[in-house]
This record gives sequence, C-alpha cells and structure tokens, in this order.
Amino acid sequence: MLKQACLLCKVVGALAIIGAWNRGLVGILQVNLVERIFGEATAITRVIYVLVGLSGIALLVSYFTVCPAIQESGRPATFLDPLPSADYSSRRRKALGTFRPCGQI
Repeated sequence: MLKQACLLCKVVGALAIIGAWNRGLVGILQVNLVERIFGEATAITRVIYVLVGLSGIALLVSYFTVCPAIQESGRPATFLDPLPSADYSSRRRKALGTFRPCGQI
C-alpha cells in the first residue's frame, strides 16, 4: 500500500509503525524505547510523541481520502478509496441497481 504513496504518506506510515512498536513494547515488556533513547520527559521525547499522534490522525484521514501519488498512478480503486461523486455513469447506475451509498440517498 505504501509502495506507491508519496513521501509524506510514507513518513506518516513509518511514524505510526514506530509508535505502534513502542506502545507494544510498553504493553508487553514495560520498556519505552523512546524514553530510554531520548530521556524521560525531555522536549525531544514530547516532539516524537506529538509526531506519532499526528501521524495517527493523518492515517485516520487517509481512510477517507486517496494519496495524490496513488490517485495519479491510475491504479484500480480499492474498498478504502472514497466513494465516487453522485454523477454516476448510466452503466454504473445499472450495476448498482437500487443500492445507494451512504450520504447519496
């Protein structure tokens, strides 16, 4: 998924993975690598936590939007891609039948 993404999406994904690993280590082994490497309650530790939190928010937003790099690549849409706008082609309307996506009733 991140292979075709833009640099920002790759950084966001990497930060989220690093944050998840750190939280997993805290939960399983009670070892906080961020605090062990950068010190407890230092400014750099807080910056790292803020960046990981912002990457989580960005990933949440990415469930409703498509990375511009992927959108321009012309790859087929997946179930995570946003729904198309209300102006469906007649062929698509026939395929959908009476089904209407949420928000387009």
